[in-house]
Amino acid sequence: MTDFKLDVSRGVKHAELKSAVEKFDLLKKWENTPFARKIQRSQVRAKLSDFDRFKVMVLRKKVNLFDFNEKNIYIIYIGMRIYKYV
Repeated sequence: MTDFKLDVSRGVKHAELKSAVEKFDLLKKWENTPFARKIQRSQVRAKLSDFDRFKVMVLRKKVNLFDFNEKNIYIIYIGMRIYKYV
């Protein structure tokens, strides 16, 4: 549920409802909600091919190589070697 509320009466005509939605800018506000982004992300992932899913997996592994500590020094784990960068 969202906190968006349109002030329209019951049984409003389609054109009046459409103008109220446009005036309130409801679609843009809805697209910025976390739930709408989650739905969009799941729809995009459902359309991925096998190779696209593989590319996502490889990129996630690359991102997970980086480990940030409290001093903003990140450590890269590659095999048995550990690289530290300031």
